[in-house]
Amino acid sequence: MSASHLDQSGLANLGPGVSAPRYDRSTTKCGIVHLGVGNFHRAHQAVYCDDVLEAGDLNWAISGVSLRSPNVRNDLVPQDCLYTVCERDGAQKTARVIGSIMEVLFAPENPHRVLDRLNSPATKIVSLTITEKGYVWPEGVYPNWKAETFCDQASPALLFIVEALWRRWKIQAKPFTLLSCDNLSSNGPTLKQAVLHLASDRDPKFSSTLEKQLSCPSTTVDRIVPRPSSDDRKSINALIGFQDAASVVTEPFSQWVIEDEFPLGRPAWQNHGVTFVEDVGPYEDMKLRFLNGAHTFIALFGQLCDLEHVSDVITENQVDQFLDAFWSQTSKTLTVTINLADYQRDLKSRFSNASLKHRTAQIAMDTSQKLPQRIIAPILELDRAGQDTRPHSFVVALWMAYLLGTSESGKGINIDDPLADQLQRRAQSREIGRFVEIESIFPAEFRDNPQLILEVAQLFAQIASIGAGPALSDLLDQLKSGKAA
Repeated sequence: MSASHLDQSGLANLGPGVSAPRYDRSTTKCGIVHLGVGNFHRAHQAVYCDDVLEAGDLNWAISGVSLRSPNVRNDLVPQDCLYTVCERDGAQKTARVIGSIMEVLFAPENPHRVLDRLNSPATKIVSLTITEKGYVWPEGVYPNWKAETFCDQASPALLFIVEALWRRWKIQAKPFTLLSCDNLSSNGPTLKQAVLHLASDRDPKFSSTLEKQLSCPSTTVDRIVPRPSSDDRKSINALIGFQDAASVVTEPFSQWVIEDEFPLGRPAWQNHGVTFVEDVGPYEDMKLRFLNGAHTFIALFGQLCDLEHVSDVITENQVDQFLDAFWSQTSKTLTVTINLADYQRDLKSRFSNASLKHRTAQIAMDTSQKLPQRIIAPILELDRAGQDTRPHSFVVALWMAYLLGTSESGKGINIDDPLADQLQRRAQSREIGRFVEIESIFPAEFRDNPQLILEVAQLFAQIASIGAGPALSDLLDQLKSGKAA
């Protein structure tokens, strides 16, 4: 007989050692609307909110909104929006049922209910995990402001936000705080600029007022959350004693750094491990360039060398050596005042956590949207300072080789990227100039630097000729000897 599905009535009968909400979920208020209720949100922000509710402040429950797919809604709603977070570190695992999400709305089915929730007086914060491409509105495209069409357009999250803020403005209600939790450089200002751009189309006077009133604090988030496999879910079901269709797997480590700009108030997240600062920038650069930059290298190298998981790649001796060289150069672009050697050791340990089974294919998705802040920005800073750019140029070259679509064993690689078609056509030409002309990836400073272009071109040609592993070994030999390419 199979176990029943997780729901509120089963919380008293969870498996041994599984923790669950002790607060009265029926008395909470949704002070936060979150757009994009994916695995990362459920393993990160929702856990911090659960901590706040557990501590007794019941004003900060979450109303979740799915913008594209009903799957998360269909999984969570039958479970009373409860789900399990399973932390794994080697053979050790812990399970905790999270109760901070009170509802999940599927925007295409009922956009007006989403707008009503955004405009509720209880809503103080609207947070987002919509990935990098969700912040881009296509140039020259005028938005359709009928709510029923929002989810058919380029960035439904921006449309819902602007429409809700406009309705608040019309009744002279204060705007909610916007909190981006995506891996974007300057994610707060980036989000505000995108919102103001659309707001000016909605009503110029509204946009002018919003520019003065809207708070979009920058954040940096850090937790490794792989896509759970069917085996992961079966293991969690056995732990909790119920069927959980929305469980997530993660690591013990979690970090959230936020600029403290919340005019309508915020949860006391600082009591539960969140760091509030005046300027997130140094932490953001450290995370994007150290962790995410290394992740991009690992993912691309793994895809080319048929290594499925991050933990498979990190065991390669030459990968360990490359990361040391990559981080050594990256550190020269950072201003954060923490011990980077300790951070580097921690990252290697986290990457080695084989129990997570973090797939390189998942990390390699949308690399065209990630490369500018993770790799290109530090390349340019290093070049300006006269520093060695080869480790970072090697990552760019790896990406171009990955876009050829075939691993070194001849296995096809699925390129999952919003620019996939044009990128693969450019890769097949093997002409570096075809890549560099993409302005959204390569700024003018890069495009106008023949030395950098030549460096990437030579590394790309070498990887395409002899393979990623031999090319990496050759680069490491050059770096050790101090020789030029």
